[in-house]
Amino acid sequence: MAVCITIVTSLLSSSIAIGSFTASASTETVTVLRDNIENPAWTCDDAWDQDNREKWMRSDTNPSSGVDTWCHSTHRMHGGTHSAWVAVIGTNSISLARGEGNVGNYAIDRYDANMSAYMRHSLTLDPSQGDGTLTFYYWADTMASNAPGGYDHLQVSTSSNNSTYDIKWTQPSASVTTWTMATVTIPANTKTLSFDFVSGAYSSGTEMKEGAYVDDILVTQDLVPSWSSVEALPAYSPAVFPIEVNADTSQGTPESVRLYYKTTANSTYTLYHDQMVTDGNFPYGSPIYFNASLTGGEAQYQFLSVAVGGGTTEIQPSSPDTSTTVDMNPPTTTMTHSGNGPVTIHLASTDQRSGVEKIEFSLDGMTWNVWNQDITISSEGLHNLSYRATDNAGNVEETRTTTILVDHTSPVTTYSIDSSANITLTARDSTSGINRTYYRVDGGVWSVYASPLQIRDGGHQLLEFYSVDKANNSETTRTLNLEDIPISNIALTLGEMRGSYVPGETISISWSVDDPSGLVDHYDILLDGVLVGAIGGDTHNFDLASPSEGDHDLVINAVDSGGNSTQISSPIVVSGSSTNGAAPLGLSWELWIIIAIALLVLALLGLILWRRKKR
Repeated sequence: MAVCITIVTSLLSSSIAIGSFTASASTETVTVLRDNIENPAWTCDDAWDQDNREKWMRSDTNPSSGVDTWCHSTHRMHGGTHSAWVAVIGTNSISLARGEGNVGNYAIDRYDANMSAYMRHSLTLDPSQGDGTLTFYYWADTMASNAPGGYDHLQVSTSSNNSTYDIKWTQPSASVTTWTMATVTIPANTKTLSFDFVSGAYSSGTEMKEGAYVDDILVTQDLVPSWSSVEALPAYSPAVFPIEVNADTSQGTPESVRLYYKTTANSTYTLYHDQMVTDGNFPYGSPIYFNASLTGGEAQYQFLSVAVGGGTTEIQPSSPDTSTTVDMNPPTTTMTHSGNGPVTIHLASTDQRSGVEKIEFSLDGMTWNVWNQDITISSEGLHNLSYRATDNAGNVEETRTTTILVDHTSPVTTYSIDSSANITLTARDSTSGINRTYYRVDGGVWSVYASPLQIRDGGHQLLEFYSVDKANNSETTRTLNLEDIPISNIALTLGEMRGSYVPGETISISWSVDDPSGLVDHYDILLDGVLVGAIGGDTHNFDLASPSEGDHDLVINAVDSGGNSTQISSPIVVSGSSTNGAAPLGLSWELWIIIAIALLVLALLGLILWRRKKR
């Protein structure tokens, strides 16, 4: 038995008008099943084999006269050396009833009564391409009986569910004793093809007949190639993306196209539509923007298209044109850094579906760059780092921004000692700021500095201290010998000061100092807490220019090279009138007396001259 189920095609020209679009295509005739009943390996005791492919199923659903069914026969054939006969298997109950012995059907070439014998084969048609066509050759010579139609007969039936069968063709008369070709339309949804032989009860005196033979079975289907197709899509796509549909426009342009989709979770295609195109007929030539949020969200999608126009629609293909996996969520990027200065930046991004395509960064508002390896920021100060990632579906992460502080300079800590011998530690860091200041006394336990230390006059010898900034830079430990700081014992004496001064007057200030060891480095002069002058330690006077009217506080601060200081202070009053015999306008009283005498002389001379003229 030779069976062929490989695809063999022939080409038929067809032209189908769709409004202004005429699809001109070649129709492919595809062989779905071919069997010429010529397999030499057949044995009727086993299921029939089709060249080591699927086997025909054979049985008899009416075993009241025994099981009689199909197998190959060499008694009659249309082509080759074999055909299929309805009763190769089984013994003949009619012969037994007639007293002719219990013989097999095949021995006498006669079929049995009460048969419902079938041979069946599965079919795989393309449901999108319409019905298939069955052609076969048959020879039949059957008895009149109580079978449907009044005689025993061959019939063809099909099933779409492998359970119920619909008769599609019946032997037209009891006697068709020349090989005749039959043509039967097979529905596109057919799952199983069945050749059936039905015989009724035997009527005494009726001549026994051979039954029916079948040969050269062929099932074909005409396939019309698609006129439109969806352009290839990338492996991954975002939530909304454009889909282009192309059509054969050599005969015109379609009025519209329909887009069908399905996901891996669905077995059937669904017509796509959106809020603007609710009927799914999109204008041809414009992209269709597929929105996955309308169709079930993230999934792998398959697409195909159908051209529409003039009341005619392209046959929907059964296989997709293209596919893509929809990824609706952007990646997530994290940033880590190490070091204080330079600072090393590491970026890492994850994406659960399509994967990360690239990470980009921008430093201090500059151009975006692709991140390929750790970056280093060396310049001190605050820096703004922006970063984002893009996945393979084109989703771009919302830009993240963080502040990076680069500080590779250690802080500086100084000390000062007031007149009560309290030691104040002052730390400075111009970049990141001070985190903590630590100190210890005489090699003891390190403590966090919080307030002035009262340790100088307690018999202690050594103070150690250092500071750490917020970038974790640590200062080298500094030391202070508590026994060698006599600055607070220096005696300052302020020179004579008047009770008040007039506005605009320059105030000359002088002082003396008892500093035999020469510890004073310089003097700070402060008026009302504001530094108005700084002079070297060898100078003991200062001119304070034009204080404003009112009460003021003057402070002279003697400072040594370590920042330790001692001070003396005095009030200064500036008022609008002179006091304590101060002459007006800043002139001396002697000058005012000379001016007064000169004015008096001039007045007397004037009086003498006036009297002479009057005489």
